[in-house]
Amino acid sequence: MAYRPPFSLNNAFQPNAGSQSFTQAQSPGYGQKSNNLGVKVVNFTPIPMTYTELLPDLLKNSLVVLCPAKVVQPPYPRYYDPNAKCEYHSGEVGHSTENCRALKYKVQSLIDSKWLTFQEQKLSV
Repeated sequence: MAYRPPFSLNNAFQPNAGSQSFTQAQSPGYGQKSNNLGVKVVNFTPIPMTYTELLPDLLKNSLVVLCPAKVVQPPYPRYYDPNAKCEYHSGEVGHSTENCRALKYKVQSLIDSKWLTFQEQKLSV
């Protein structure tokens, strides 16, 4: 496989903006800390666009591929939304692209490995 330089998006980015937090009771991952209940709190690096807007660029640059999701059967999990679909999971119903934890973990992995960066836009006058 040939070397490909890291992908960079030129968008306004404020690194001091607050991180998104999610809870997960599974194995450790990116920026996880335990709270008093033993549940892991995951902090994702904030990005200057929505995950829905970012996904086509990641696909075009071959940084991600669409993943088929497992078909969810009743009883549905608490997060299941029959009106939402995830483009990262090939349009599977149950959650939105914005709420897709698998995509957020993938994007965080690309950021951590420096394959994906966001640069501030400079005003040219």
